[in-house]
Amino acid sequence: LKGVGFSVNNAVLDLSDKKNPAGIVFNQQHQSSYFIDGDINIWQGLYIQDAKIRMPMQFRKKTGEELAADSAMIAENPELSISDSVSTGRLTFFAQNLLIDELGFTAKLGADRLMTLDEGDLGGWAFSVDNFLLDIQASQLVAGSFGGQINVPQLGKNSLFNYDAVIGLNDTYSFRVAITEQINMDLWAANMKINPNSAMKIEVKNQQFVPSLLLNGELN
Repeated sequence: LKGVGFSVNNAVLDLSDKKNPAGIVFNQQHQSSYFIDGDINIWQGLYIQDAKIRMPMQFRKKTGEELAADSAMIAENPELSISDSVSTGRLTFFAQNLLIDELGFTAKLGADRLMTLDEGDLGGWAFSVDNFLLDIQASQLVAGSFGGQINVPQLGKNSLFNYDAVIGLNDTYSFRVAITEQINMDLWAANMKINPNSAMKIEVKNQQFVPSLLLNGELN
């Protein structure tokens, strides 16, 4: 495919049962199923330590600096739209510790900068997906995670929080949102102080994220 880029680091086709490729790492699935007699050197298959696939330029994503420049440009020139700007960031996927053997496919797969705050919708809240990771062992998905930022409109326009999320079985997600500082905001004719021990809860209902807040603080 024209425009697709590949880069591979330390790729080895191992057909020997005497020695393994340097740097190879085996997970628990291989330890229990493949090396029954305890000899890891009997492993055979294709091993790739690191690989990256860069999509063509038409699949580019904007950086935070580019989005900020776009907003400033459009504010000064209302006749323009977001499509008038140009970005050079190429969408890239990566694989780590990739194994193809008689147990199937094993690797950690991921991507960075999948979704910006302008693109993500978390139940009406803007959110980004800055990193995404899947852990596949013996052709089975065993873990998944992603992280980024959430903008909570109820706490002000610029209330950005970092989050991490773990993907579980049966369409379950476990979010951890970092509220590390006291937040001050105006509420009608009063001032609200939100303490760091406040929490966010995010659930999945009808294939949509549904967020909620549990706030602790003072109203003056």
